[in-house]
Amino acid sequence: MIVRRTRVERGRKFLEQGLEQMATAMYAYPPIASKCVGGIRVVLCDPNDEVRAALRAIIEHDSLLVVVAESGDWATCEADVEDLVPELLIARTDLIPFQWSIRTAQDAFAPLVIKLTEAYGAAATASHGGEMSIPIDANTARRSLDRAVAEIYDRKAKQLLYLVGRYVEASNTAPVYEPTIMIEQDGQSVPVVTDAIMAVVAARKCVVLHTSSGRSMLREPIHQMAEKLDPAIFIRIHRSVIINLNHLDYRSISEKCSHIVLVNGSRYPVGRNYRQNLSTLLRRAS
Repeated sequence: MIVRRTRVERGRKFLEQGLEQMATAMYAYPPIASKCVGGIRVVLCDPNDEVRAALRAIIEHDSLLVVVAESGDWATCEADVEDLVPELLIARTDLIPFQWSIRTAQDAFAPLVIKLTEAYGAAATASHGGEMSIPIDANTARRSLDRAVAEIYDRKAKQLLYLVGRYVEASNTAPVYEPTIMIEQDGQSVPVVTDAIMAVVAARKCVVLHTSSGRSMLREPIHQMAEKLDPAIFIRIHRSVIINLNHLDYRSISEKCSHIVLVNGSRYPVGRNYRQNLSTLLRRAS
């Protein structure tokens, strides 16, 4: 098992998780035999079958929109919104509860709402932001839908910028672990690649770095050495031993093991007070 370690990798993972959450909120819904999965999902709610049919006919000719549910009552509509997480809700004004409007106004992932209102004469061919007149006029409805699509994509862009900002923030605040450790050898400073360190063993006020190419001594107590190592990779298994998880043979771990084995066959003792660390590893690896 290779453990993530660098600041950039941790930040990238955070961003990937955020994007996955956003993608789930925006695109995940049961299979629908209509348009492409990437379309903007629309829920219709109006008690008049003819109104819903007129809206459906207009939306079916729009390559960016897909009707995922429709209903004539608010209870069914609210359940559809909860289950399908649409980007756009088109609903009769008098069906939408006031408290629902207040609550969703504070939710960045709530659907954009176009309210259907009764209008006749000249008012029937006029549209306003967030509203659509009944009876449905095709040209007016298309303009309202175009504005809604533009606003939805603007929302998505802002959500992505927010996630990128969180990623940058996480990258700036995450601790930095050096890729090399400097040791003194024959009067000269020699770098030891951190990834190459299989284990760190305390020797009085010094530590011995065990690598595949040999051993090196560093005049530093083990607790100071531990602060230089990424705890996502290096764990303490004994008051005198730190191991690199990327070199661990996981088959050697058990709940009450007294020793662990690295992939090169070397063995290290496990302190009684550090067995909990190995138990956590077992659960993570399983």
